[in-house]
Amino acid sequence: MSYPQRTATVKVRSFELDSFGHVNNAVYLQYLEFARCEYLEQIGLSFNDFDAWGMYPVVVHTSMDYRKAARFGDTLHVTGGVIEWGRRIRWTMQYRITRADDRGAGGEVIMDAKQIFVFLDSEGRPQPPPAAFRAAFDSPEAAHQHEGT
Repeated sequence: MSYPQRTATVKVRSFELDSFGHVNNAVYLQYLEFARCEYLEQIGLSFNDFDAWGMYPVVVHTSMDYRKAARFGDTLHVTGGVIEWGRRIRWTMQYRITRADDRGAGGEVIMDAKQIFVFLDSEGRPQPPPAAFRAAFDSPEAAHQHEGT
């Protein structure tokens, strides 16, 4: 099955740079977190839904492959989505960060990443993803419901 992809845009700020003038490797984790928050909004969900469900997602594994350096002022597109729902409690998201070209479209690849998640309940026990969460991420219509806002 092919799952919908979504895109979030971030502009590199000066405080995200390391002493070599490019984005510090740890900042890319923040870009992934920012993108996930944007994806939630794009599909009509928010962090308030986690409270209502009595559970929240946590990252249990991250892998990142750096391709090119991002620098101050670059506009980056973080495109990603769910690529696999595990049999019970895990799901995997894949991301690609590209530098916008002079037309604002995705240009050269900066980084590829994957993250594995589980939901935990208020006692810290793993739980299957809520049906509404999975349905929203699987819906191609949800991918476009907030475009242009």
